[in-house]
Amino acid sequence: FWRKWGMISLFLLLALAPRAVWAVEVPEFINSLATLVLENVVPLLGKLLVTLVAILIKISGYSDFVNSLAVVNGWVIVRDVANMFFIIVLLIIAFGTILGQEEYHYKKLLPKLLIMAVIVNFSRTIVGVMIDAAQVIMLTFVNGYSAAAGGNFASIFQINNLLTYSADNCAGQSGIDQTQVFVGSLLALALVVVSLITVAVILAVLALRVVMLWILTILSPLAFLAG
Repeated sequence: FWRKWGMISLFLLLALAPRAVWAVEVPEFINSLATLVLENVVPLLGKLLVTLVAILIKISGYSDFVNSLAVVNGWVIVRDVANMFFIIVLLIIAFGTILGQEEYHYKKLLPKLLIMAVIVNFSRTIVGVMIDAAQVIMLTFVNGYSAAAGGNFASIFQINNLLTYSADNCAGQSGIDQTQVFVGSLLALALVVVSLITVAVILAVLALRVVMLWILTILSPLAFLAG
């Protein structure tokens, strides 16, 4: 991974080399390609990046895990299945007591069974408290950038400059030729693509976090029952 991005950085470094490196005349079709990248591809990817940032803010601030409809319905089913196993445990305790097996005697297992029965039936609330404790730290960071995150990310990634960057803006400025405009377009495209991949990966991780917490909450009765 780092070797690949190292090669990309080396390419960008060569692209920003002194003007003597780019003394060769650039063909007309390359200039046309640069214009296409400047006026279509880069703004499109920039707008996609802004959209992903908005979705990232929404997902990172999500905190209604235990009250989701899928979690509530799934947890009820798993809880009822877990409660069915308590009948089997009671039968084991009864036979163990009758047969005089100390490790299965009711005096030893019945208090644990009662405690576990309460924990299983309140597992969604217990898991919710655990998640809320972690969310206090999570939302501390989220609240730090959610209010003006769009503007902050736009400033960090220079999205505004990339969206307004075009060959027409560079025309007429001294010391700027078509080759430099082409190199600038490649740099703008590279920055947008790297930013887009970075935000997309973070968004995927946070989305997976939400789904995994849903699944763990649903399966929590079985986890407590296994104790």
